Amino acid sequence: MRTLNAFFMVCALSMLTPMAVAEDSPVTQDGLGLLHGTFTRVTKASEERDLPALGYVGEFLVTPDGQKVACHCWSVDEKHQVLDRVVIMDVATAKVEQSLDEDKNGIAERMPMHFTADGKTLLMGYNNGIDAYDLKSGLVVKEYHAPKDRSLVGYSYSEDATKVVAMTEDGGALVWDLIGDKTTYVKLDLPKESSRIAFLLGGGDDFLVVNRPSGEGAKTRITIVDPKSMKVTLLKESLANVVVRPTSDGKRAYIFVAEDPQKEVCTSIEEWDLRTAKLTKKEPLQPPLASINLKLSSDGETLFLHEYLARPVIMWNLKQGKFVASVGPNLGGCQAFDMTPDGKKVIAFVGPWIEGTLVPKKLAVYDTSALVVGTK
Repeated sequence: MRTLNAFFMVCALSMLTPMAVAEDSPVTQDGLGLLHGTFTRVTKASEERDLPALGYVGEFLVTPDGQKVACHCWSVDEKHQVLDRVVIMDVATAKVEQSLDEDKNGIAERMPMHFTADGKTLLMGYNNGIDAYDLKSGLVVKEYHAPKDRSLVGYSYSEDATKVVAMTEDGGALVWDLIGDKTTYVKLDLPKESSRIAFLLGGGDDFLVVNRPSGEGAKTRITIVDPKSMKVTLLKESLANVVVRPTSDGKRAYIFVAEDPQKEVCTSIEEWDLRTAKLTKKEPLQPPLASINLKLSSDGETLFLHEYLARPVIMWNLKQGKFVASVGPNLGGCQAFDMTPDGKKVIAFVGPWIEGTLVPKKLAVYDTSALVVGTK
């Protein structure tokens, strides 16, 4: 079965509230509860286009150059006919250029997608393999078939899209070299009923596994797996809800922790050195935030957090442990977002709140180049 983005972390509790402030002006933290200092409110888009009707939007990806968007969307017409598809959209025009993998039989649960480094191909995973779609033609140009005895339940790609690690239904993992189309099965004996995902570490074959068994009182285990030596190193074990994001070089991982296991509100951030399997830093996330999605810039220094309640994109400086900016329309929110790998552009579907519902009206591009870590 295909699954929706396994990285989603949703909760209705948040301390963030909308604020009516002057566009792009530094403001105090009064409306954000416990945060100290100032932050920048980025509400004015550098580019904005009218958005075509797409319906509900799930996974949302931007090409490395920021020129194209791929998003999983679904809609229901007056006859209750469902259209589920992945669309390719041009950022400069907000026009749909391709409609891929259409399904009219219901809402498909899809594996995570990924663009190749040149932005010309979209990799789309299924439980039995991967299809590579050419963005220009909209056609499948390469098919990767998983071993027949391995059903896949989740994917994670290397940043350059040359390798994949996928969890298997039998509790193992599959490391996939897409250049040579070679797979290596790793027997892990994880419980089949558990929720699990793996992340490749850098350009090698080592990967990080986050395994959350079902049942009350079960602990989430985060381990590092070396598939060549079959060495498994325990990084962390916790009763708390956690979301993990390794940096693209595979040297560090950030673990976002919700200390109260009954609430998925992130209250602290841990930084781990994956080479030594040691905790190097822990700091509170102020204010505590519930998120729909968490993404890291390619240098691993800036966190982009899609806040659940008001729906802005929060930028957090991980190096300094500092709230940097809130990105999104002044009197609305972001339905879905992604950013260029360097974090210098945020691209989102945005719109106003109408009777308690966020209604996306525009494709907006926000210039965040002055806010990312390392920018003078």
